[in-house]
This record gives sequence, structure tokens and C-alpha cells, in this order.
Amino acid sequence: MDHAKSNSEPLQSPRLSDDASIFKALGDERRLRIMRQIASQPGICSCKVLAEHEMSQSTLSHHMKLLCTAGLVKCEKDGKWIHYTLDPDGIRRAVETLKNLEEATR
Repeated sequence: MDHAKSNSEPLQSPRLSDDASIFKALGDERRLRIMRQIASQPGICSCKVLAEHEMSQSTLSHHMKLLCTAGLVKCEKDGKWIHYTLDPDGIRRAVETLKNLEEATR
């Protein structure tokens, strides 16, 4: 049975790389916890994220860089602090990718 869709993307496309970065970013328990915190407190200051998750500034910076680069989180610098919000476009992209995979199984 052929489940391929006529509108499917090539196996090697720029979007595939973008999707991989999204799921790489989501593939870490700490980053998922951080994203849940940001979802419940939009605009949260990095200082509060640090306090909640008991990690060093450099570790937080690493995690946030992956989330921001993947397009899942937006950051806004305010003096020495950064405020984070979820990026609805990135979240939609992740959901859309999963929906496309789910549809391909039908």
C-alpha cells in the first residue's frame, strides 16, 4: 500500500533540516520543562528560569539558544536580562509536522 502523498516534500529539503532542529530542541526533558514554564508565564525573565531549574547561566544559555534557533521561543533583551515567550509560529510548525506524519500513516 502506497501512503505517499502527492504534496509530500523531497526527502532532502531545507524544511526537513528545520523540522529536525525543532525536534532536537524538544528532545530534552529540561528544555520541555523550560517551555512549559514559559507557556505558563509568557515574558518570563531568564532570572526566574534560572531560579526554577537550578542550572548555571551558561547551561540555560545553551538550552535557550537551541529553543530560539529552532524557532520555538522568542527572546527579548532588556538590560542584562532576557525575557522569553513561546513563538506560536514555531509551535504550529512542530504540530503541523506531526500531523503530516500522522496523515501519512492512514
